[in-house]
Amino acid sequence: MKIKFGTEGWRALIDQDFNLDNVQICAQATADLIKAENSQTIPTIIIGYDTRLKSDLFAKTVAEVFAGNDINVLLSKQPVPTPVVSHAVWSSSASAGVVITASHNPPEYNGFKLKMPDGSSASPETVDKLETHIRRLEQNPKIKMSSLSDATNSGLVKRTDLESSYIEHLGTLFDLDSIRGSGIKIIHDPMYGSGIEYFSELFSGQSSKVKNIHAVANNSFPGIEQPEPVENNLAILSETVTSMKYDIGIANDGDADRVGIVDENGKFITALETFALICLYELEILNKRGPIIRSLTQTHMVDQLGEIYGVPVIETNVGFKHIAPLIHKHDSLVAGEESGGFTIKGHMPDRDGILCGTLILDMMVKTGKSVSELIEWLFNIVGPHYYKRIDIKFNNAYKAKILQKLDEADAKSINSELQNINKSDGFKYKFKNGSWMLIRFSGTEPLLRIYAEGNSKQEVDNLLLKAQELIEI
Repeated sequence: MKIKFGTEGWRALIDQDFNLDNVQICAQATADLIKAENSQTIPTIIIGYDTRLKSDLFAKTVAEVFAGNDINVLLSKQPVPTPVVSHAVWSSSASAGVVITASHNPPEYNGFKLKMPDGSSASPETVDKLETHIRRLEQNPKIKMSSLSDATNSGLVKRTDLESSYIEHLGTLFDLDSIRGSGIKIIHDPMYGSGIEYFSELFSGQSSKVKNIHAVANNSFPGIEQPEPVENNLAILSETVTSMKYDIGIANDGDADRVGIVDENGKFITALETFALICLYELEILNKRGPIIRSLTQTHMVDQLGEIYGVPVIETNVGFKHIAPLIHKHDSLVAGEESGGFTIKGHMPDRDGILCGTLILDMMVKTGKSVSELIEWLFNIVGPHYYKRIDIKFNNAYKAKILQKLDEADAKSINSELQNINKSDGFKYKFKNGSWMLIRFSGTEPLLRIYAEGNSKQEVDNLLLKAQELIEI
């Protein structure tokens, strides 16, 4: 199988396609790309890694390849969240960043994320260039390497603390002391990943309390199919919040660039509701203005907020590699996608689950409202919205037939109230009452995803049934 980058980096099965040989090829291709774009200087690349099986080994291997190509390397001393690496690149003069992580994928996967000089995900143009180098090396794998000990002794590789400057930066965006002194009770679920202890470090020490669950590194992610902060993976978090009478549950995925929120009653807050709250925080509480960037899988509640507050809302394809360029182009206020990844102005143009969990805490403190009261406030402004996503495993042999069937579907058979179909990233059907459904293939996993947002639970269920009828073969 070829090394192929998807929505966010390259991911594959550990010790099958994601093995030392292929990781070396990917690292050498990255070195060739970065050196070609920094021909007048000696590049510096920051490397981080998560808690997955062999992530530390793969990260060291990448460092050895970069050192063999005379590239300066700052290698994290321990597993770190992806946003911590992104911040380190964004806030420094580094040429790029690499994170060894498969994010929210199942435990048998690992991955390679490339970060641009501004901390954002590698752009489609950069990925195309990188894959050109990869194809060449797959045919003729000439890899330059220097042992980690030699590279460390020569000063090319330095082990470094990436966390401290990131924590300090969050303190410039939020009044962390007001949260620490608010008495708020937080349960954090890092899902055995690299976000372990971050909320404890941020908010312990005064009247607020932080309790951690699943807060030991475990590369098998026991009890969950994959470390993704979605409702079906957060039952224990919900039960713990209610049984211990805590105010909020905050979950992060395996590399902590996504967030999941549970309210004081144990109810899961969807990523669409969370994004709408983040927009409301910026627009109403902070009284800021600026464009909102959202993926086509994100809520149309923010379109309503855009109309109310007089700011444009710009829709784009799924993935921060599509969102980040628009953040720069439009100097956006908020940006986010349905998967639970969001960012705000003043932060790097990359998703950050720790940032967004902190923002919701700050919103609670500034308003004096519980999470459920924040949702009620939101719905009073934009009306009630309901959302659901279904993930379906599929045989890749049927992909072409499914796409053909969707392409040939009669619009009238879908819904007489259909307003338009957007085929830029899957098939998004928008209806005259503002509801929508989307059918698209995941860019990182062998999954067909079906999304729907509507004005009632019944409408959402009906849309999901219609979508499943459309893809039956």
